[in-house]
Amino acid sequence: MKTPKFALLVLSLLLGLSLNAGAADTAVIFSTTATSTSGDLDLSVGSNYSPSITPTSATATDLKFVGPYSTTTFTINGATLDYGTLNDLDATDVLTLTNTSATAGTIELSSVANSVAPSSKDLLYVASGASLTIASGTGTTTLEAMNSGNIDNAGTLTISGPITGLHSTTAMTFTGSGTTVLSGGAGGVTLVIDAGTVATEGSSTSQAITGSVTVNGGTLDNLYRLTGAVTFNGGTIAGAGIITGSGASLTVNSTMTLSGANGYEGTTTIDDNSTFVLTGTNAGFDGVNSGLILGNSITAGGGTLSYGKTGTNTQAWASATLNAGASTIKNTVTTDTTTLGAITRSAAGGTLDFGSTGTITTTTANANVTGGQQTILGGYATYNGETTWAVSGTGATAGTITGLSSYNTGFAAGTDVDAVSGTSSPASMTINSLRFNNVGPYTVNLGGAMTVATGGILETSGVGAHFATINNSTLTSGNGTDLIVIQNNSNGSLAIGSQITGSIGLTKSGAGILDLSGANNYTGVTTVNTGSLFLATGGSIHSTSGVLVGAGATFGAATTNASATAVMTGTSSLTFSLGTSTTTQSNLQLNLFSSGVSDTIAAGALTLNGSGSVLLTLNDTTSDNLSGQYALMTWTSGTATLGDFTLAGSAMDEGTLAISGDELFFNAAAVPEPGTWALFIGGLVLLLACRFRRIACS
Repeated sequence: MKTPKFALLVLSLLLGLSLNAGAADTAVIFSTTATSTSGDLDLSVGSNYSPSITPTSATATDLKFVGPYSTTTFTINGATLDYGTLNDLDATDVLTLTNTSATAGTIELSSVANSVAPSSKDLLYVASGASLTIASGTGTTTLEAMNSGNIDNAGTLTISGPITGLHSTTAMTFTGSGTTVLSGGAGGVTLVIDAGTVATEGSSTSQAITGSVTVNGGTLDNLYRLTGAVTFNGGTIAGAGIITGSGASLTVNSTMTLSGANGYEGTTTIDDNSTFVLTGTNAGFDGVNSGLILGNSITAGGGTLSYGKTGTNTQAWASATLNAGASTIKNTVTTDTTTLGAITRSAAGGTLDFGSTGTITTTTANANVTGGQQTILGGYATYNGETTWAVSGTGATAGTITGLSSYNTGFAAGTDVDAVSGTSSPASMTINSLRFNNVGPYTVNLGGAMTVATGGILETSGVGAHFATINNSTLTSGNGTDLIVIQNNSNGSLAIGSQITGSIGLTKSGAGILDLSGANNYTGVTTVNTGSLFLATGGSIHSTSGVLVGAGATFGAATTNASATAVMTGTSSLTFSLGTSTTTQSNLQLNLFSSGVSDTIAAGALTLNGSGSVLLTLNDTTSDNLSGQYALMTWTSGTATLGDFTLAGSAMDEGTLAISGDELFFNAAAVPEPGTWALFIGGLVLLLACRFRRIACS
């Protein structure tokens, strides 16, 4: 006879009994009432049977429910159901557990010794078609996870009492396709939603969700009185999508839409190429005390904030912090306003594009850098799809974000330069910013050291299918942090042959290609947020400059290289963001030449963030004459496996990858020599001739 283990646990709770597998082996089968003394108590319940059970002893007891339960209610007066028995509710069961005693009861769930439920990790299993209600009557009924495990609900589960965990690190993971309603609050336990629908109800303090909540899949139907942290990695938001709670914070790692009047006031973090959407007639929240964080300095994944509340509305943020990654802030309704407070760029690597719809304001004034002019927010900030620089208010007075419309045509010191197509040869100078915007090719031959005060170089799609190059002398940033190249022309490339110098980093954003052909000696981090950064022939990165490649971005050697290039040398770090698609995985591109010669990477620490793989594109430059072993990459610390790389490119069918220690190789498949092919074909012809007796065969 099958024993629904969850029921057993619940009943103990309701009964106020403690389970002990070592108790005396006695059993009581009840019909209308049941009392327990010690040992095992088996409750065999028929259809439509509603017993009331009151424990007469607190002696350790193992409680077992034997179904089926057809609209059955167990009324259990405050007790503790000890863990050690499985929880398993069958498909036709409808079971309610309630507590009418003023004494609080506890149901202790554990996946230990699970042999009945579908998974050994299940704390509780509710089959499809089954219904379980854990109700608090006069007294509360607490559901406590004794270890991390699954609430595997394929039916209907209602929990009106509080949820907690034995330890603060205990996680209760909701799986299955069913609906779970939580109306009693949760604290001291991490709630993880992988599948199904989980809804919270209630607005009282006792119904607060004080632990953290992570959504990986399924459906989240509101979070009321949240005081912990919410991390959204996937899934959907049902109904209005409301999160409330003065201490709540939200991290968005996917696309998340909230259309309700939210009330949380903690920090909102949008990163890893994620999008946070506030839309609808009631969209938004009381965010005057809420900080906004965009991007991730570990993965170089930017974030997008989209606000579009019907009517004329304002969404306020206390502040905005920009981390590494290419981020965006935009309105979708022309009558809406987003106020950001102060904008802080935490370090090198972050860029930010502002949409042109509606109004966006900030209290941060335009950048004031020596040698430039106070005309743009910074070399990291663009407007209207990376077509021009973003401007805050006017001059030194902060205010509404607009796009820069006044440029200097050609190079002049201290100005925002709009380069003229063709060839130009500016002398040594400091300019405020540089833009390539008009259709045509560009060749800028520096006549001396060039400093870009704000650090910003922008190429727009207006250049078209043409190339832009900056050659000769040296190039650096005056902002003290990084040279920021936003190359947003996917139809052409921007090549920098000038030597990039200084105690700065290099940040690359935009969908286009940036080629480096200079012997660069800048010492800061190279961050590739979006698009491609390639080392062309003669190009190099300083041995102390670590490289961070964001999800969807590409780093490596240019396909136009005529000979092998040392893409990285020395002990600098190399970090990739792993993913399972071209939009979520970093890309590495290298060329293979004849006789085992290839582009190479020599890195220090190798870091692989996330799950998935690096898309490794190997280009065959030999017309299918690859041979031998190609040493592609070495690293001094970190761990990588073959599963961390997915092979692509023209060489992908000509050999296999291999890893030995801290080295990555490509082993070309053996191809027969021409003489061998000739012998094979000759032998085949002779065999056919003999078969048809066209020549004597002896």
